[in-house]
Amino acid sequence: MAAIARTYHDEIQKTGTCFDASPEERNRIKTEVLASLDSKLSEPESEALTQKISVAEVRKAIYDSADDKSPGLDGIPTEIWKLLTRDPKSIRDDEDEEAIEDAAQLLCIAYNDIIEHGVEPGTDFTEGWMSPIFKKKDKTHIENYRPITVLNTDYKVLTKILTARITGPAQKLIHNDQAGFMKGRRIENQTDLIRTMIDYAQEENVRGLLVFLDQEKAYDKILHDFLYETLEKMNFPPNFIRSVKALYDSAKTKVIINGMISAPFDIVRGVRQGDPLSCLLFNFAIESLACMIRKSALKGFTTPNMKERLIISMFADDTTVYLAEEDDFNDLTMILEKWCIASGAKFNVGKTEIIPIGDAEYRKKVIHTRKSRDDSSQIPDSIHIAKDGEPVRALGAFVGNNIENGSVWTPTIEKIEASLKRWAKSFPTLDGKRLIVNMEVGGRTQYRTMVQGMSEATRKYLDKLIRQFYWGGNSAYVGADTTNLPHEMGGLKGLSLTDKIKAIHAMRAVRLLDLENQPRWAIITNHLLSKNIPSQFGPIDRRSARNMYLQNWEAAKRESKSAASFFTREMIKTTDELGLRLWTNYPSEKVKRDMPIWLHPRLKKGQNCL
Repeated sequence: MAAIARTYHDEIQKTGTCFDASPEERNRIKTEVLASLDSKLSEPESEALTQKISVAEVRKAIYDSADDKSPGLDGIPTEIWKLLTRDPKSIRDDEDEEAIEDAAQLLCIAYNDIIEHGVEPGTDFTEGWMSPIFKKKDKTHIENYRPITVLNTDYKVLTKILTARITGPAQKLIHNDQAGFMKGRRIENQTDLIRTMIDYAQEENVRGLLVFLDQEKAYDKILHDFLYETLEKMNFPPNFIRSVKALYDSAKTKVIINGMISAPFDIVRGVRQGDPLSCLLFNFAIESLACMIRKSALKGFTTPNMKERLIISMFADDTTVYLAEEDDFNDLTMILEKWCIASGAKFNVGKTEIIPIGDAEYRKKVIHTRKSRDDSSQIPDSIHIAKDGEPVRALGAFVGNNIENGSVWTPTIEKIEASLKRWAKSFPTLDGKRLIVNMEVGGRTQYRTMVQGMSEATRKYLDKLIRQFYWGGNSAYVGADTTNLPHEMGGLKGLSLTDKIKAIHAMRAVRLLDLENQPRWAIITNHLLSKNIPSQFGPIDRRSARNMYLQNWEAAKRESKSAASFFTREMIKTTDELGLRLWTNYPSEKVKRDMPIWLHPRLKKGQNCL
């Protein structure tokens, strides 16, 4: 099996793109693709990356590394390196950190030598072993396994140092449309945006398509020359690019399955899943695709109060493109083809899905004609177009028109029921049951609730399963309110789904309040909420209603009177229960200046301006 997996991944390295292009043609297209990149490192930022690695950086990277992780092929875990290295926290102010003799000193010398001269052949410094992790579908097909590479700890310490150096500059180089592995950017903002745009299109009678692209083995396909030229275009200094080349040009991987080790194969393309540096490198490589789409003639969507048109959102390789009714799907295809030729990537057309948005008549017409408008090109038959009531999976959320929230939860509930029944056969203790509930119910519902929301009916059913698991199907000996209390108050510290849901909605409301870094979904949501302000708040100019939590109006809460989604209505309900309100007795001048003037909460009711 190890040999089969090794052959499969070796062939991926050697297989070309899905488009034939001569070297000259590819170079021409690559130049065009890279020309779309605008953001570059400033000269001071570029200069900072040329500095030699310091002993302090090595020590910090070692002690920032997590314990209890599988070691690479050299068998040396993180704990050994920590044992041989002085803890940075123990170094006194009067000590010369650079002069302390420990393993960090030796690693620092080796790392700077690698950056200057490359990896010494035969050292196996860049060699890793691959552990195929099953994802879904048929377990007998190797392509259904995620190839996680386990690397030597000393290798990961070096890439952790390089990653730390570029994390700050990456915020400027990578557009906010990309949320994957970027500090401060959240995956829920992307799923909320998709769902909110579906609601917005129906409410405002705006027509178009949501296109969910799927890249085939995205991390394994990027050609190294394209990656290096991307870094050069972004003004990364030569020695940093040389560092990346040193780590990738000599990289080899073995596959280990059931203790059997395959022969090594060369890594000639792609970035390694398991390498701390790979996530940002991939983001740099795919940024040119996003730039091409943003600079294209595709119209996308322009929504109220939004500075840029909405055309693309990304989480690493998961890409959603927002096409207006006037846009031609073939124009998007041409952009994708160019980027694939340049980068070596390949989009899986068979897994691409489309959700038509807008009024019901338009949605039906798109499904029937497979066109966004009468004179546009036809969408290929291999691409699935979702009809009303049919959910499409996007970043773990199930989205679409008229999706029934309860049905989306059915597979998750069935898995939880099966797991709890299996665990019950081992007759765990009451505290053991608590741990199992946290793992099975809490673990399986946390993310889904964040991106999907959980209905009251689903929550009650899960609470019933928990109660039956605790007490063996009998009546509860102790009520859930007591069971969920902390130990010091006589409880079991059990899982409270109600409290978890409230916390999720409260944190979503906090993101809605962030006017400086407000995500796109929040801007659209505020617009939808302002469409249905109850008459009790008097006549209000909707253009001045920007945020109900920062102003003295409220939105309609009932489904029949609200333009907002189920998820947003549940958020408002929760914040009402928690009493979330902006209030300060003595606001600073800065706070008052930063808040919307119209409908300011410090003004008297009905007084709309100063």
